[in-house]
Amino acid sequence: MRDRSLTANLSSQATAARRVRSGICARQLALLTALAVVGAAHASDPTNGTGFMTLAHPQAAGGSSKIEVVELFSYHCVPCNALDPLLGAWAARHRSEVTLIRLHAVWGERGSATERSMRALQRTFYTLSALGKEERLRKKLFDAVQDPRTPLFSDAALRAYVVKQGIDGTAYDAMANSFAVQSKMQRALLLMGKYQLSGVPNLVVDGRFVTSPALASRGAPRADANKDNPATLHVLEDLLARVKAERPALPATVPAHPSTARPKPRVLPRRHPTGHVRAHR
Repeated sequence: MRDRSLTANLSSQATAARRVRSGICARQLALLTALAVVGAAHASDPTNGTGFMTLAHPQAAGGSSKIEVVELFSYHCVPCNALDPLLGAWAARHRSEVTLIRLHAVWGERGSATERSMRALQRTFYTLSALGKEERLRKKLFDAVQDPRTPLFSDAALRAYVVKQGIDGTAYDAMANSFAVQSKMQRALLLMGKYQLSGVPNLVVDGRFVTSPALASRGAPRADANKDNPATLHVLEDLLARVKAERPALPATVPAHPSTARPKPRVLPRRHPTGHVRAHR
């Protein structure tokens, strides 16, 4: 009975994995088909609709002086895996002016095998992030999740994997069930709903503009990470420049207007009983 249960469980995980992978492919194909009608303008001049799009419902950024770039991604996403090192290097070059926030996507009907698998991946991302271990394990997780020989689409399978990578199981369990991780997962779902974006990777700049390898490549009929990812970074540079141009640089200190400047208070002498005069301190 145990062998049958294990076989059924593995079969269910494999089915969920195929659905998750086919889901992202279907979303990317639909986006590429829609963009094919836009034309093949050169990527050196990204414009709204060709290279990037403006969100129908812009969202307020985090309020920091830095420009916020939110990446919607998933560990199972092959294009996300290819883009990740380039995006990380780009964000590092712009660390003084850009905040990169990674948001693990979730989709699927509520309670479905796909939704449960995506939630498991999302929980692992936010748990490892809270433990300060996600960056170290990110590439390994990308590769392992995308390997059909390692079906990592359940909470138990993902926990076992990260423990093998040196993560303390007790600390992982405590953090995975913490209020902090649950809150981040809920906020990710909320933002995805507000952005109204399907598919990954997608990059939201300043809560208003969105670009991706599919958008940056102008709807090319065939995906090519060697071309699409550099084109994506080129569009990011353009959007960064646009947002910076809209933010007037304020001087470090703003001088008071002459009409509003207060006169310097006058120091009056004070006579002591001894007859000596001393100024007020």
